[in-house]
Amino acid sequence: MRRSSRRLCCRQAANGGLSVAEGGATFSSVDESLLVSRLTRAALIAGLIAGGLSLLLAFVLAYRLLRPVEALTQAASSWARATWRSASR
Repeated sequence: MRRSSRRLCCRQAANGGLSVAEGGATFSSVDESLLVSRLTRAALIAGLIAGGLSLLLAFVLAYRLLRPVEALTQAASSWARATWRSASR
């Protein structure tokens, strides 16, 4: 069984960045699959953390936004009860 390999080398580009050229270090398919699996796992964990934090933020904001609405509902209910009691006398 032959291992497939990719040859990558980084050299300084004219604009100061790095560019990839042929030749240089060799990476085996095992190294590449290990890197892909680690990156996939890191992306999955980051997504789960971001999803959890967004749910927490949604619950906090919903609670803070609905508090005045609940107070208004209670005030309207108590006013309606008082009005109904005075009208029924």
